[in-house]
Amino acid sequence: MLHARLLFMVTVILAIALTALVILAPWLDGIVGPGWDRLLEVFARDTLVRRTALASAAGLLVTALVFFRPRMSGPKKFQSGPDPGA
Repeated sequence: MLHARLLFMVTVILAIALTALVILAPWLDGIVGPGWDRLLEVFARDTLVRRTALASAAGLLVTALVFFRPRMSGPKKFQSGPDPGA
């Protein structure tokens, strides 16, 4: 259960970070120091990279919701025994 929550949070955080990179890259292009300038330049200017990154972020979010969704704590179903109709 703890692993599912951890994987859920990590996947959602990665999706948010990728989306933030696409949104913030045009403003950060040319401001940051060496090492990050090429990465930000690609994310700021290449439309195909931006669209692919947004689609990947959406895929990560769907993956988190489908596979790692935390279970809701609710009332347990009561089973009285085997099905009488069987």
